[in-house]
Amino acid sequence: MPQEKIGSGVLMKNTYKQEGDSKPDLTGPVTVKVAGIEVEYEIAAWKKVATKEGKRLKVGDNYLSFQIQEKWKKDIPAAETVAASDDNVAF
Repeated sequence: MPQEKIGSGVLMKNTYKQEGDSKPDLTGPVTVKVAGIEVEYEIAAWKKVATKEGKRLKVGDNYLSFQIQEKWKKDIPAAETVAASDDNVAF
């Protein structure tokens, strides 16, 4: 899903989540520029309820906990990945 502008993304309901599992509640893509190159990342977010008082949260407040990681590219065969890493081996 292409983003409207660099540095923004979307979160959508995770349709693979089942009751009681630890999969994220929301997932989505984001594109950012790193050293002038556009890089795609995946965002995963979990819905949480505060159980302790904090500076910005009170007990019972809803919030999101999230993780950002590089987008997994399933279309790259494993053989290509191994061959690419062998190029830098000194003999």
